[in-house]
Amino acid sequence: MDAEVMKMIEEEKAREEKEISLKKENSEINIFHQANGNVSISKEKDNIDEIVDKTLEQGLRYKIGTDKKVQEKILKTSDIIIDSKLGTQQSKAEKQDKESYQQNHKDACDLYGIDEKTVPKWVVNIAVKVQNFWYAFWLIVGFFTTAPVVFLSKKIKVVFKKTWVAVALALTIYLSIILVPILINIIK
Repeated sequence: MDAEVMKMIEEEKAREEKEISLKKENSEINIFHQANGNVSISKEKDNIDEIVDKTLEQGLRYKIGTDKKVQEKILKTSDIIIDSKLGTQQSKAEKQDKESYQQNHKDACDLYGIDEKTVPKWVVNIAVKVQNFWYAFWLIVGFFTTAPVVFLSKKIKVVFKKTWVAVALALTIYLSIILVPILINIIK
């Protein structure tokens, strides 16, 4: 009984292997056979659409593999595609660089209304330099005008606790410090 079961299992395996090999043979259709420079087409039994699709695919492969003009066209097209892809990536990188540079100098850009992300770096550099000039100018002017008043008002506010009183007294003190020497010179 064991021999019969083993025989049945072996027959079933052989049948399955035969079916697999038949499917493999039918699934691959090789229509181009080159002998002495002539191309012949072999006949296969299969679905017409599959035959056409596989035939065209094999025809394309054959044409690409044997025709030098087609190979040259493919290489030229590949060069164009590579250049295009690399150029696109380079443009994206430059745009990101400009955006981050502008973001780092946002105050200077806002001062001059530069809100575009693709502004050249030299424009942002000039905006930063001009902004720095005005900061320096304001610091010098403020040193003689607003800084003493603000300093005095903060010190006086500690005592009086009212901002308007502190500012009024600070202005009075500041103006008296500046105007008293001038008045003394005028009176002499």
